[in-house]
Amino acid sequence: KIQPSWCDGNGYAVGVMYGDIFLYLPAVLRLAGVTVQGAYRIYVCFINLLTVIISFLCFTGISGSRKTGLMGCALYTLALYRLTDVYTRAAVGEYTAMAFYPLILYGLYLVYIGKDQKKAVAILAIGGTGLIQSHILSCEMACFFIVIVSVLLWKKSIRREVWMTYLKTVSVILLLNLWFIVPFLDYFITMPLAVKDLDEYIQSNGVTLAKLFSFSPLAPNGVDGGSDYRLALTIGPVFLIVLTIFVLNWWRKDKNAGSYREGILCFSLAGISLFMSTVYCPYDWLCRNIGLLGRVVSSIQFPWRFLAFGVLFLSWLACITVKRVAEGEKREKIIVCLCILAALQGLYGGGEMLTQKSGWIYDSTALGSDNLIGGEYLLTGTKPEQVLKVPRVSGQDVSILQYRKNIGNIQLMVNCENENGYVEVPFLYYKGYTAVDQEKRMYSVTAGDNNQVRILLPQGKSELEIAFQEPFYWRAAESISLMGIAAVLWIGKRRFL
Repeated sequence: KIQPSWCDGNGYAVGVMYGDIFLYLPAVLRLAGVTVQGAYRIYVCFINLLTVIISFLCFTGISGSRKTGLMGCALYTLALYRLTDVYTRAAVGEYTAMAFYPLILYGLYLVYIGKDQKKAVAILAIGGTGLIQSHILSCEMACFFIVIVSVLLWKKSIRREVWMTYLKTVSVILLLNLWFIVPFLDYFITMPLAVKDLDEYIQSNGVTLAKLFSFSPLAPNGVDGGSDYRLALTIGPVFLIVLTIFVLNWWRKDKNAGSYREGILCFSLAGISLFMSTVYCPYDWLCRNIGLLGRVVSSIQFPWRFLAFGVLFLSWLACITVKRVAEGEKREKIIVCLCILAALQGLYGGGEMLTQKSGWIYDSTALGSDNLIGGEYLLTGTKPEQVLKVPRVSGQDVSILQYRKNIGNIQLMVNCENENGYVEVPFLYYKGYTAVDQEKRMYSVTAGDNNQVRILLPQGKSELEIAFQEPFYWRAAESISLMGIAAVLWIGKRRFL
Protein backbone atom coordinates (compact mmCIF):
# COMPACT_ATOMS: atom_id res chain seq x y z
CA LYS A 1 0.00 0.00 0.00
CA ILE A 2 3.02 2.29 0.40
CA GLN A 3 4.51 2.99 -3.04
CA PRO A 4 8.23 2.49 -2.30
CA SER A 5 9.79 4.36 -5.24
CA TRP A 6 8.11 7.70 -4.62
CA CYS A 7 9.91 10.58 -2.88
CA ASP A 8 13.33 9.48 -4.03
CA GLY A 9 12.81 5.96 -2.67
CA ASN A 10 11.39 7.10 0.69
CA GLY A 11 7.87 5.85 -0.07
CA TYR A 12 4.52 7.59 -0.33
CA ALA A 13 1.06 6.49 0.85
CA VAL A 14 -0.63 7.19 -2.48
CA GLY A 15 -1.80 3.55 -2.64
CA VAL A 16 -3.59 3.96 0.69
CA MET A 17 -5.26 7.28 -0.06
CA TYR A 18 -5.92 7.01 -3.79
CA GLY A 19 -7.50 4.09 -5.62
CA ASP A 20 -5.20 2.58 -8.23
CA ILE A 21 -6.84 -0.72 -9.15
CA PHE A 22 -7.50 0.43 -12.73
CA LEU A 23 -3.81 1.18 -13.20
CA TYR A 24 -3.03 -2.53 -13.11
CA LEU A 25 -3.96 -2.66 -16.80
CA PRO A 26 -1.17 -0.31 -17.97
CA ALA A 27 1.13 -1.80 -15.33
CA VAL A 28 0.69 -5.29 -16.79
CA LEU A 29 1.23 -3.90 -20.27
CA ARG A 30 4.40 -2.19 -19.11
CA LEU A 31 5.69 -5.42 -17.59
CA ALA A 32 4.91 -7.13 -20.91
CA GLY A 33 7.30 -4.78 -22.66
CA VAL A 34 4.95 -2.06 -23.88
CA THR A 35 6.43 1.43 -23.62
CA VAL A 36 5.16 3.83 -20.99
CA GLN A 37 3.53 5.98 -23.68
CA GLY A 38 2.02 2.93 -25.35
CA ALA A 39 0.61 1.56 -22.10
CA TYR A 40 -0.92 4.94 -21.28
CA ARG A 41 -2.48 5.31 -24.73
CA ILE A 42 -4.02 1.85 -24.47
CA TYR A 43 -5.43 2.81 -21.08
CA VAL A 44 -6.93 5.99 -22.55
CA CYS A 45 -8.56 3.95 -25.33
CA PHE A 46 -9.89 1.48 -22.76
CA ILE A 47 -11.46 4.23 -20.62
CA ASN A 48 -12.91 5.94 -23.69
CA LEU A 49 -14.51 2.65 -24.76
CA LEU A 50 -15.75 1.97 -21.23
CA THR A 51 -17.28 5.47 -21.10
CA VAL A 52 -19.04 4.90 -24.42
CA ILE A 53 -20.48 1.53 -23.38
CA ILE A 54 -21.62 2.62 -19.92
CA SER A 55 -23.09 5.94 -21.03
CA PHE A 56 -24.93 4.31 -23.95
CA LEU A 57 -26.49 1.63 -21.75
CA CYS A 58 -27.43 4.13 -19.03
CA PHE A 59 -28.93 6.80 -21.27
CA THR A 60 -30.77 4.08 -23.20
CA GLY A 61 -32.19 2.79 -19.93
CA ILE A 62 -33.21 6.27 -18.81
CA SER A 63 -34.76 7.34 -22.12
CA GLY A 64 -36.21 3.98 -23.13
CA SER A 65 -34.81 4.43 -26.64
CA ARG A 66 -31.56 3.15 -28.14
CA LYS A 67 -31.39 6.09 -30.55
CA THR A 68 -31.86 8.63 -27.79
CA GLY A 69 -29.38 6.70 -25.66
CA LEU A 70 -26.84 6.89 -28.48
CA MET A 71 -27.32 10.66 -28.63
CA GLY A 72 -26.83 10.99 -24.86
CA CYS A 73 -23.72 8.83 -25.14
CA ALA A 74 -22.30 10.99 -27.95
CA LEU A 75 -22.94 14.26 -26.11
CA TYR A 76 -21.43 12.99 -22.87
CA THR A 77 -18.41 11.19 -24.33
CA LEU A 78 -17.53 14.08 -26.67
CA ALA A 79 -18.15 16.82 -24.09
CA LEU A 80 -15.33 19.35 -24.22
CA TYR A 81 -14.66 19.13 -20.49
CA ARG A 82 -14.23 15.35 -20.65
CA LEU A 83 -11.91 15.70 -23.62
CA THR A 84 -9.81 18.30 -21.82
CA ASP A 85 -9.60 15.95 -18.82
CA VAL A 86 -8.26 13.22 -21.10
CA TYR A 87 -6.10 15.05 -23.61
CA THR A 88 -4.97 18.26 -21.88
CA ARG A 89 -4.93 17.66 -18.14
CA ALA A 90 -4.30 13.90 -18.34
CA ALA A 91 -6.37 13.74 -15.14
CA VAL A 92 -6.37 9.94 -15.00
CA GLY A 93 -8.39 9.55 -11.83
CA GLU A 94 -11.02 12.10 -12.82
CA TYR A 95 -11.65 10.92 -16.36
CA THR A 96 -11.73 7.33 -15.15
CA ALA A 97 -14.37 8.34 -12.60
CA MET A 98 -16.37 10.06 -15.34
CA ALA A 99 -16.89 6.66 -16.96
CA PHE A 100 -18.97 5.70 -13.89
CA TYR A 101 -21.02 8.89 -13.44
CA PRO A 102 -23.82 7.67 -15.76
CA LEU A 103 -24.24 4.59 -13.55
CA ILE A 104 -24.95 6.81 -10.55
CA LEU A 105 -27.47 8.79 -12.60
CA TYR A 106 -29.19 5.67 -13.94
CA GLY A 107 -29.25 4.05 -10.50
CA LEU A 108 -30.91 7.13 -8.97
CA TYR A 109 -33.39 7.19 -11.85
CA LEU A 110 -34.43 3.60 -11.08
CA VAL A 111 -34.66 4.35 -7.37
CA TYR A 112 -37.07 7.24 -7.80
CA ILE A 113 -39.27 5.84 -10.55
CA GLY A 114 -39.77 2.76 -8.39
CA LYS A 115 -38.65 0.20 -10.97
CA ASP A 116 -36.54 -2.86 -10.14
CA GLN A 117 -34.90 -1.81 -6.88
CA LYS A 118 -32.54 -4.80 -7.01
CA LYS A 119 -31.23 -3.55 -10.34
CA ALA A 120 -30.87 -0.06 -8.85
CA VAL A 121 -28.78 -1.45 -5.99
CA ALA A 122 -26.53 -3.34 -8.41
CA ILE A 123 -26.01 -0.33 -10.70
CA LEU A 124 -25.37 2.11 -7.86
CA ALA A 125 -22.96 -0.36 -6.22
CA ILE A 126 -20.96 -0.77 -9.43
CA GLY A 127 -20.92 2.98 -10.00
CA GLY A 128 -19.97 3.76 -6.40
CA THR A 129 -17.22 1.17 -6.44
CA GLY A 130 -15.85 2.62 -9.67
CA LEU A 131 -15.72 6.09 -8.14
CA ILE A 132 -14.07 4.93 -4.93
CA GLN A 133 -11.44 2.96 -6.80
CA SER A 134 -10.61 5.77 -9.23
CA HIS A 135 -11.10 9.21 -7.66
CA ILE A 136 -12.16 9.84 -4.06
CA LEU A 137 -12.91 13.50 -4.74
CA SER A 138 -15.35 12.53 -7.51
CA CYS A 139 -16.98 10.15 -5.06
CA GLU A 140 -17.49 13.01 -2.59
CA MET A 141 -18.98 15.20 -5.31
CA ALA A 142 -21.31 12.39 -6.38
CA CYS A 143 -22.48 12.02 -2.77
CA PHE A 144 -23.21 15.75 -2.70
CA PHE A 145 -25.51 15.47 -5.71
CA ILE A 146 -27.19 12.36 -4.30
CA VAL A 147 -28.03 14.44 -1.22
CA ILE A 148 -29.32 17.25 -3.44
CA VAL A 149 -31.57 14.82 -5.35
CA SER A 150 -32.80 13.31 -2.08
CA VAL A 151 -33.73 16.77 -0.78
CA LEU A 152 -35.40 17.91 -4.00
CA LEU A 153 -37.41 14.67 -4.12
CA TRP A 154 -37.93 14.49 -0.38
CA LYS A 155 -41.48 13.15 -0.61
CA LYS A 156 -40.19 10.08 -2.40
CA SER A 157 -36.98 9.93 -0.38
CA ILE A 158 -38.86 9.25 2.86
CA ARG A 159 -40.57 6.22 1.40
CA ARG A 160 -39.45 2.93 2.88
CA GLU A 161 -38.48 1.35 -0.45
CA VAL A 162 -36.24 4.31 -1.31
CA TRP A 163 -34.22 4.52 1.88
CA MET A 164 -34.05 0.73 2.06
CA THR A 165 -32.53 0.78 -1.43
CA TYR A 166 -30.03 3.37 -0.26
CA LEU A 167 -29.21 1.27 2.80
CA LYS A 168 -28.67 -1.86 0.72
CA THR A 169 -26.51 0.05 -1.76
CA VAL A 170 -24.29 1.50 0.95
CA SER A 171 -23.93 -1.95 2.53
CA VAL A 172 -22.87 -3.54 -0.75
CA ILE A 173 -20.42 -0.72 -1.54
CA LEU A 174 -18.86 -0.98 1.92
CA LEU A 175 -18.60 -4.75 1.60
CA LEU A 176 -16.91 -4.61 -1.79
CA ASN A 177 -14.54 -1.77 -0.90
CA LEU A 178 -13.78 -2.39 2.76
CA TRP A 179 -10.24 -3.42 1.81
CA PHE A 180 -9.66 0.14 0.56
CA ILE A 181 -11.91 2.11 2.91
CA VAL A 182 -10.41 0.78 6.17
CA PRO A 183 -6.79 1.79 5.38
CA PHE A 184 -7.99 5.09 3.92
CA LEU A 185 -9.99 6.03 7.03
CA ASP A 186 -7.26 4.68 9.31
CA TYR A 187 -4.71 7.11 7.89
CA PHE A 188 -7.12 9.97 7.33
CA ILE A 189 -8.40 9.89 10.91
CA THR A 190 -5.29 8.99 12.88
CA MET A 191 -2.42 10.60 10.96
CA PRO A 192 -1.62 14.32 10.49
CA LEU A 193 -1.75 14.26 6.70
CA ALA A 194 -1.20 17.47 4.76
CA VAL A 195 -4.49 16.98 2.92
CA LYS A 196 -6.35 17.67 6.17
CA ASP A 197 -4.66 21.05 6.60
CA LEU A 198 -5.61 22.53 3.26
CA ASP A 199 -6.69 26.11 3.83
CA GLU A 200 -6.96 27.41 0.31
CA TYR A 201 -9.35 29.93 -1.09
CA ILE A 202 -10.46 28.37 -4.34
CA GLN A 203 -13.17 30.72 -5.59
CA SER A 204 -10.79 32.52 -7.96
CA ASN A 205 -10.05 29.18 -9.64
CA GLY A 206 -13.58 28.99 -11.00
CA VAL A 207 -14.67 29.93 -14.51
CA THR A 208 -16.36 33.09 -15.68
CA LEU A 209 -19.70 33.12 -17.47
CA ALA A 210 -17.94 34.22 -20.65
CA LYS A 211 -15.71 31.15 -20.51
CA LEU A 212 -18.48 28.78 -19.40
CA PHE A 213 -20.70 29.61 -22.38
CA SER A 214 -17.96 30.25 -24.89
CA PHE A 215 -18.17 28.70 -28.36
CA SER A 216 -14.38 28.48 -28.52
CA PRO A 217 -12.99 25.60 -26.45
CA LEU A 218 -9.78 27.46 -25.60
CA ALA A 219 -11.14 30.94 -25.05
CA PRO A 220 -9.33 32.92 -22.34
CA ASN A 221 -10.91 32.52 -18.93
CA GLY A 222 -9.83 35.75 -17.32
CA VAL A 223 -9.68 33.79 -14.07
CA ASP A 224 -7.78 30.58 -14.64
CA GLY A 225 -6.40 29.58 -11.29
CA GLY A 226 -2.87 30.58 -12.24
CA SER A 227 -2.62 28.02 -15.03
CA ASP A 228 -0.11 28.83 -17.76
CA TYR A 229 -2.20 27.02 -20.37
CA ARG A 230 -5.81 27.30 -21.45
CA LEU A 231 -8.36 24.61 -20.70
CA ALA A 232 -11.66 23.88 -22.44
CA LEU A 233 -13.70 24.88 -19.41
CA THR A 234 -16.91 25.40 -21.38
CA ILE A 235 -20.07 23.40 -21.95
CA GLY A 236 -19.69 24.02 -25.68
CA PRO A 237 -22.18 25.06 -28.39
CA VAL A 238 -24.06 21.73 -28.48
CA PHE A 239 -25.22 22.01 -24.88
CA LEU A 240 -26.07 25.67 -25.45
CA ILE A 241 -28.39 24.53 -28.23
CA VAL A 242 -29.92 21.90 -25.92
CA LEU A 243 -30.51 24.50 -23.20
CA THR A 244 -32.08 26.89 -25.69
CA ILE A 245 -34.46 24.25 -27.07
CA PHE A 246 -35.47 23.17 -23.57
CA VAL A 247 -36.11 26.71 -22.33
CA LEU A 248 -38.13 27.64 -25.43
CA ASN A 249 -40.27 24.51 -25.27
CA TRP A 250 -40.67 23.71 -21.59
CA TRP A 251 -44.04 25.45 -21.32
CA ARG A 252 -45.60 24.02 -24.47
CA LYS A 253 -46.42 20.61 -23.03
CA ASP A 254 -48.55 19.45 -20.16
CA LYS A 255 -46.79 20.66 -17.01
CA ASN A 256 -48.18 17.72 -15.07
CA ALA A 257 -46.47 15.23 -17.38
CA GLY A 258 -43.66 13.12 -15.94
CA SER A 259 -41.21 14.26 -18.60
CA TYR A 260 -41.85 17.89 -17.64
CA ARG A 261 -41.05 17.28 -13.97
CA GLU A 262 -38.06 15.17 -14.95
CA GLY A 263 -36.82 18.00 -17.18
CA ILE A 264 -37.16 20.60 -14.44
CA LEU A 265 -35.22 18.36 -12.02
CA CYS A 266 -32.50 17.79 -14.59
CA PHE A 267 -32.35 21.49 -15.49
CA SER A 268 -32.03 22.36 -11.78
CA LEU A 269 -29.21 19.88 -11.23
CA ALA A 270 -27.39 21.15 -14.31
CA GLY A 271 -27.83 24.72 -13.09
CA ILE A 272 -26.45 23.87 -9.65
CA SER A 273 -23.41 22.08 -11.05
CA LEU A 274 -22.64 24.86 -13.54
CA PHE A 275 -23.02 27.56 -10.87
CA MET A 276 -20.67 25.66 -8.57
CA SER A 277 -18.04 25.61 -11.31
CA THR A 278 -17.90 29.40 -11.54
CA VAL A 279 -16.16 32.22 -9.69
CA TYR A 280 -19.57 33.35 -8.42
CA CYS A 281 -20.14 30.44 -6.03
CA PRO A 282 -19.16 31.72 -2.53
CA TYR A 283 -16.43 29.20 -1.76
CA ASP A 284 -14.20 31.72 0.01
CA TRP A 285 -17.03 32.70 2.36
CA LEU A 286 -17.57 29.03 3.20
CA CYS A 287 -13.85 28.58 3.91
CA ARG A 288 -13.76 31.58 6.20
CA ASN A 289 -16.97 30.95 8.13
CA ILE A 290 -17.60 27.20 8.26
CA GLY A 291 -14.58 25.27 9.55
CA LEU A 292 -15.10 21.64 8.60
CA LEU A 293 -17.05 22.46 5.45
CA GLY A 294 -14.32 24.92 4.53
CA ARG A 295 -11.74 22.13 4.54
CA VAL A 296 -13.94 19.97 2.35
CA VAL A 297 -14.37 22.89 -0.04
CA SER A 298 -10.60 23.51 -0.11
CA SER A 299 -10.00 19.90 -1.11
CA ILE A 300 -11.92 20.50 -4.36
CA GLN A 301 -9.06 22.83 -5.46
CA PHE A 302 -10.71 23.73 -8.77
CA PRO A 303 -14.43 24.55 -8.81
CA TRP A 304 -14.60 23.75 -12.51
CA ARG A 305 -14.42 20.07 -11.58
CA PHE A 306 -18.22 20.37 -11.23
CA LEU A 307 -18.39 20.72 -15.02
CA ALA A 308 -18.09 16.93 -15.12
CA PHE A 309 -21.51 16.65 -13.49
CA GLY A 310 -22.75 19.59 -15.53
CA VAL A 311 -22.16 17.74 -18.81
CA LEU A 312 -23.71 14.59 -17.32
CA PHE A 313 -26.94 16.39 -16.44
CA LEU A 314 -26.96 18.30 -19.72
CA SER A 315 -26.65 15.03 -21.64
CA TRP A 316 -29.63 13.73 -19.68
CA LEU A 317 -31.46 17.00 -20.39
CA ALA A 318 -30.86 16.47 -24.11
CA CYS A 319 -32.52 13.06 -23.91
CA ILE A 320 -35.52 14.57 -22.13
CA THR A 321 -35.73 17.51 -24.52
CA VAL A 322 -35.86 15.51 -27.76
CA LYS A 323 -38.50 13.30 -26.18
CA ARG A 324 -40.66 16.33 -25.33
CA VAL A 325 -40.33 18.44 -28.46
CA ALA A 326 -40.68 15.90 -31.25
CA GLU A 327 -41.84 12.43 -32.19
CA GLY A 328 -41.15 9.88 -34.92
CA GLU A 329 -39.09 10.97 -37.90
CA LYS A 330 -38.70 14.55 -36.63
CA ARG A 331 -37.21 13.29 -33.37
CA GLU A 332 -34.77 11.10 -35.29
CA LYS A 333 -33.65 14.09 -37.36
CA ILE A 334 -33.00 16.13 -34.21
CA ILE A 335 -31.03 13.23 -32.72
CA VAL A 336 -28.92 12.91 -35.88
CA CYS A 337 -28.24 16.65 -35.96
CA LEU A 338 -27.16 16.75 -32.31
CA CYS A 339 -24.92 13.71 -32.79
CA ILE A 340 -23.27 15.32 -35.82
CA LEU A 341 -22.77 18.58 -33.94
CA ALA A 342 -21.30 16.70 -30.97
CA ALA A 343 -18.89 14.89 -33.29
CA LEU A 344 -17.83 18.13 -34.99
CA GLN A 345 -17.45 19.84 -31.63
CA GLY A 346 -15.34 16.96 -30.35
CA LEU A 347 -13.16 16.90 -33.46
CA TYR A 348 -12.61 20.65 -33.39
CA GLY A 349 -12.10 20.88 -29.64
CA GLY A 350 -9.93 17.79 -29.50
CA GLY A 351 -7.85 19.09 -32.39
CA GLU A 352 -7.34 22.40 -30.62
CA MET A 353 -6.24 20.60 -27.46
CA LEU A 354 -3.85 18.24 -29.23
CA THR A 355 -2.21 21.01 -31.25
CA GLN A 356 -1.51 23.36 -28.35
CA LYS A 357 2.08 24.49 -28.04
CA SER A 358 4.04 22.00 -25.97
CA GLY A 359 5.52 23.07 -22.68
CA TRP A 360 9.26 23.18 -22.17
CA ILE A 361 11.13 21.26 -19.49
CA TYR A 362 14.37 22.84 -18.33
CA ASP A 363 15.29 20.52 -15.47
CA SER A 364 15.74 16.74 -15.70
CA THR A 365 14.10 16.32 -12.28
CA ALA A 366 10.78 17.24 -13.91
CA LEU A 367 10.96 14.05 -15.97
CA GLY A 368 10.51 11.71 -13.00
CA SER A 369 7.57 9.30 -13.09
CA ASP A 370 6.84 9.67 -9.36
CA ASN A 371 7.06 13.41 -8.72
CA LEU A 372 4.74 14.93 -6.14
CA ILE A 373 2.57 17.87 -7.12
CA GLY A 374 0.70 18.80 -3.96
CA GLY A 375 2.13 16.28 -1.50
CA GLU A 376 -1.33 15.90 0.04
CA TYR A 377 -0.56 12.48 1.52
CA LEU A 378 2.70 13.47 3.22
CA LEU A 379 2.65 14.11 6.95
CA THR A 380 2.25 17.79 7.77
CA GLY A 381 5.59 19.57 7.74
CA THR A 382 7.39 17.11 5.49
CA LYS A 383 9.74 18.70 2.95
CA PRO A 384 10.08 16.20 0.09
CA GLU A 385 13.18 17.93 -1.28
CA GLN A 386 15.00 17.19 2.01
CA VAL A 387 14.31 13.46 2.34
CA LEU A 388 17.15 11.15 3.27
CA LYS A 389 19.20 9.13 0.81
CA VAL A 390 21.27 7.37 3.48
CA PRO A 391 20.65 6.71 7.19
CA ARG A 392 21.19 9.46 9.75
CA VAL A 393 22.21 8.81 13.36
CA SER A 394 21.59 10.72 16.58
CA GLY A 395 25.27 11.41 17.28
CA GLN A 396 28.77 10.06 17.50
CA ASP A 397 27.66 7.43 20.00
CA VAL A 398 25.76 5.61 17.21
CA SER A 399 27.63 4.01 14.31
CA ILE A 400 26.33 2.16 11.27
CA LEU A 401 28.21 -1.06 10.62
CA GLN A 402 26.23 -2.35 7.66
CA TYR A 403 23.45 -0.93 5.48
CA ARG A 404 21.53 -2.35 2.55
CA LYS A 405 18.32 -1.09 0.99
CA ASN A 406 16.02 -2.99 -1.34
CA ILE A 407 12.61 -1.92 -2.62
CA GLY A 408 10.54 -1.30 0.51
CA ASN A 409 13.03 -3.04 2.79
CA ILE A 410 16.14 -1.94 4.74
CA GLN A 411 18.63 -4.21 6.49
CA LEU A 412 20.76 -2.39 9.01
CA MET A 413 23.48 -3.28 11.51
CA VAL A 414 24.09 -0.54 14.01
CA ASN A 415 26.00 -0.08 17.28
CA CYS A 416 24.73 2.24 20.01
CA GLU A 417 26.92 3.14 22.99
CA ASN A 418 24.11 4.44 25.21
CA GLU A 419 20.38 3.94 25.71
CA ASN A 420 19.19 7.18 24.14
CA GLY A 421 20.42 6.75 20.58
CA TYR A 422 18.43 6.44 17.41
CA VAL A 423 18.85 6.03 13.70
CA GLU A 424 16.72 7.52 10.95
CA VAL A 425 16.41 5.69 7.66
CA PRO A 426 15.34 6.81 4.15
CA PHE A 427 11.67 5.95 4.61
CA LEU A 428 8.99 8.56 5.24
CA TYR A 429 7.03 7.68 8.36
CA TYR A 430 3.58 6.15 8.15
CA LYS A 431 1.74 3.93 10.58
CA GLY A 432 2.77 0.34 9.85
CA TYR A 433 6.55 0.56 9.64
CA THR A 434 8.28 -1.99 11.87
CA ALA A 435 11.85 -2.64 12.94
CA VAL A 436 12.65 -6.22 13.94
CA ASP A 437 15.96 -7.81 14.95
CA GLN A 438 17.08 -11.36 14.30
CA GLU A 439 15.43 -12.57 17.50
CA LYS A 440 12.08 -11.11 16.34
CA ARG A 441 12.16 -8.36 18.94
CA MET A 442 10.22 -5.24 17.94
CA TYR A 443 11.92 -1.87 18.21
CA SER A 444 10.09 1.40 18.76
CA VAL A 445 9.45 3.28 15.50
CA THR A 446 8.44 6.95 15.46
CA ALA A 447 8.49 9.96 13.16
CA GLY A 448 11.84 11.74 13.26
CA ASP A 449 13.19 14.90 11.68
CA ASN A 450 11.31 15.74 8.46
CA ASN A 451 9.04 12.80 9.37
CA GLN A 452 11.64 10.17 8.49
CA VAL A 453 11.28 6.73 10.06
CA ARG A 454 13.22 6.84 13.35
CA ILE A 455 14.17 3.67 15.25
CA LEU A 456 14.97 4.03 18.94
CA LEU A 457 17.98 1.88 19.82
CA PRO A 458 18.97 0.00 22.96
CA GLN A 459 22.57 -0.02 24.07
CA GLY A 460 24.73 -2.45 22.12
CA LYS A 461 24.80 -3.91 18.64
CA SER A 462 21.56 -4.46 16.74
CA GLU A 463 20.88 -6.09 13.40
CA LEU A 464 17.55 -4.80 12.14
CA GLU A 465 15.13 -5.24 9.27
CA ILE A 466 12.88 -2.25 8.62
CA ALA A 467 9.81 -2.71 6.42
CA PHE A 468 6.15 -1.81 6.15
CA GLN A 469 3.70 -4.27 7.69
CA GLU A 470 -0.03 -3.84 7.15
CA PRO A 471 -2.03 -3.80 10.42
CA PHE A 472 -4.07 -6.92 11.11
CA TYR A 473 -7.38 -5.08 10.68
CA TRP A 474 -6.35 -4.11 7.14
CA ARG A 475 -5.94 -7.78 6.39
CA ALA A 476 -9.27 -8.55 8.05
CA ALA A 477 -10.95 -5.95 5.84
CA GLU A 478 -9.36 -7.55 2.78
CA SER A 479 -10.72 -10.95 3.80
CA ILE A 480 -14.22 -9.54 4.33
CA SER A 481 -14.16 -7.83 0.93
CA LEU A 482 -12.95 -11.01 -0.73
CA MET A 483 -15.85 -12.93 0.76
CA GLY A 484 -18.22 -10.12 -0.22
CA ILE A 485 -17.02 -10.17 -3.83
CA ALA A 486 -17.46 -13.93 -3.94
CA ALA A 487 -20.99 -13.61 -2.53
CA VAL A 488 -21.92 -10.90 -5.04
CA LEU A 489 -20.63 -12.99 -7.94
CA TRP A 490 -22.55 -16.02 -6.68
CA ILE A 491 -25.77 -14.02 -6.34
CA GLY A 492 -25.25 -12.46 -9.76
CA LYS A 493 -24.66 -15.88 -11.32
CA ARG A 494 -27.91 -17.25 -9.83
CA ARG A 495 -29.91 -14.28 -11.10
CA PHE A 496 -28.52 -13.71 -14.57
CA LEU A 497 -27.24 -17.12 -15.66
